[in-house]
Amino acid sequence: KVGDTGAQGVQGKVGDTGGQGVQGKVGDTGPQGIQGKVGDTGDTGAQGPQGKLGDTGAQGPQGKLGVTGAQGPQGKVGPPGDDGIGTNLLCFATDQTIGTQGKYMGLGQQSGEHDTVGVISPFGGGAQVLTLVVKVAQGNQPKDGDAQLFHDGPTDAGVSLSPLCSLVAAPSKSTCVVNFVGNLVALDSLSVFVQTDNGSFEGATACVLIAP
Repeated sequence: KVGDTGAQGVQGKVGDTGGQGVQGKVGDTGPQGIQGKVGDTGDTGAQGPQGKLGDTGAQGPQGKLGVTGAQGPQGKVGPPGDDGIGTNLLCFATDQTIGTQGKYMGLGQQSGEHDTVGVISPFGGGAQVLTLVVKVAQGNQPKDGDAQLFHDGPTDAGVSLSPLCSLVAAPSKSTCVVNFVGNLVALDSLSVFVQTDNGSFEGATACVLIAP
């Protein structure tokens, strides 16, 4: 007879885990599924804002000139104008001192005699001198004096043509004017004689108004 089973012995220690087994083969890919339905089209969005204007392009080439129009009718000839010659001013000057012996002024200089500096008149016979005006520059001590216009026609030389023009002493400058009618002949010439009663003037200018 088999005897009675004895008590179970103590559980033995768990053995070491074995190494991982070889990877199994990948299974075959299954067939592709059926294409899904296309969804409905979405609503169109609102229109965006207007873009900025672009730069202005370069100017195009100049167009051809048009045909010249017909010439207008000739205007009527008007009456001839009046002769433009009127009264004229002839002037003399000097920046040199003038004393009691006096000097003749003309041609931008002065001299002791009329013939040296006399300026020829630009008018023919029959012209008239109407006015003589004179200005002298005074020094620190103003002086009195006088001036007179001279001319020399074909038969005379250095003959007075105007009345005396009195220069009264005054600070800085003295002036005088005389109105008269002095007849000129062809190729006549003019100069202005200036002198002081005492001392001297520092310079002088004079003008005559001539009517042709």
